[in-house]
Amino acid sequence: MNKLGIWAIVVAGAFFLGILTANPVVEAVGGWKEAIEDLQAQIDTLTGGSIDADTLDGIDSSSFVQSPVTSSDIQDSTITFSDMQGIDGTPITGIWNSRIPKSNTLTSVDTTGNVGIFTSITIGTDGLPIVSYTGNDDLKVTHCGNASCSSGNTITTVDNTNFRVFFTSITIGTDGLPIVSYFDGRIGTVGELKVAHCGNVSCSSGNTITTVDNAGIVGETSSITIGTDGLPVISYNDFTNRGLKVAHCGNVSCSSGNTITTVDSVGGSSTSIMIGTDGLPVISYFASGLKVAHCGNASCSSGNTLTSVDTADGSKTSITIGTDGLPVISYSGNSNLKVAHCGNAFCSSGNTLTTVDNAGIVGDGTSITIGTDGLPIVSYRDTTNRDLKVAHCGNVSCSSGNTITTVDNIGEVGRTSSITIGTDGLPIVSYRDRTNQDLKVAHCGSILCISNWIRR
Repeated sequence: MNKLGIWAIVVAGAFFLGILTANPVVEAVGGWKEAIEDLQAQIDTLTGGSIDADTLDGIDSSSFVQSPVTSSDIQDSTITFSDMQGIDGTPITGIWNSRIPKSNTLTSVDTTGNVGIFTSITIGTDGLPIVSYTGNDDLKVTHCGNASCSSGNTITTVDNTNFRVFFTSITIGTDGLPIVSYFDGRIGTVGELKVAHCGNVSCSSGNTITTVDNAGIVGETSSITIGTDGLPVISYNDFTNRGLKVAHCGNVSCSSGNTITTVDSVGGSSTSIMIGTDGLPVISYFASGLKVAHCGNASCSSGNTLTSVDTADGSKTSITIGTDGLPVISYSGNSNLKVAHCGNAFCSSGNTLTTVDNAGIVGDGTSITIGTDGLPIVSYRDTTNRDLKVAHCGNVSCSSGNTITTVDNIGEVGRTSSITIGTDGLPIVSYRDRTNQDLKVAHCGSILCISNWIRR
């Protein structure tokens, strides 16, 4: 008999035995014992007196290698207190998915003189925030000593200029060192685009200062990023000719081999630059409304596409790339905070425009990034109430489900804000405290920048 037949008899027998032993009639007449003995004899005849796995599946189990598990096979994964410490050595109690509530932390980082104007923040290769800004008319950089910039900060005057520094923008180069673009001059009178390439992670020594463009009054509202070729690329305003210009650097410090291109000759204020998922620069700016320039090559020297996205008048733009691979832009439009989510890489069609906050005069000094939850988050100033606010978007286009939070309302605060995400996964914002003329940093306690907020 084949194995299928044996299986059928065994299963049927087991089922029959269950009926017999559970049937009170059979038990009452005393026939259950004889029935069981007869069935067992038939099974023994077919199987040779035993049933094991080898008989049922036809596989010789002796071919299996038996490897008893010993204590050495079990790795020691004991979590110690040191495993739960942050960069600064303090316990990680407020990381973005923590179960422990944590409040927002507000810190006056630089309080020496008139400082904290035109701030820009990023995260260095050491995992710590670094902020560029105008301080006492000079270019200053603060390298934070911990994730919240609350202690151990190093403050450096990077460029002691003859005029005044405006519109700083900071990023990290392919050499792992910070690089800052900025305008050195007097707005509407004289000025040039300059770049400071830092000599170390804190910009405290070995810095190199280069004038990149001085053809007229140029360099206002500069924005810097790193192209796919590993070189810095900077968007900025040509005040003399009222145009949008782009400088593509010839080396990591922008000290030589730079290429200067006029991308739009009819406007170019409030610029912001990012690299799209197609590997090409994309720039948001104002020119009779919100416009986007999609570059045709890495240097924006040819093949550029210019698109009018919104005709609303405004004063500030900030661009990033969403998790859907499309540009998303925050901007001040008709005194409201607005967000444009592009329908394609060029922002030439399918765009979604949303008024995110219209409670008073809001949206100035806006800055946008993508949070650890994959959704856009925007910092900006509430001019009516003179507060720093943050909008956490409810979807990738910020068209619904947005959460608005007042992060700082102590005095007149929130000018020229800049937002990024720290290595702890939480938003961190640099901004101006105009009341005290200080540089301040807000380190959020949750991904929404709501104090003591956690998911259940």
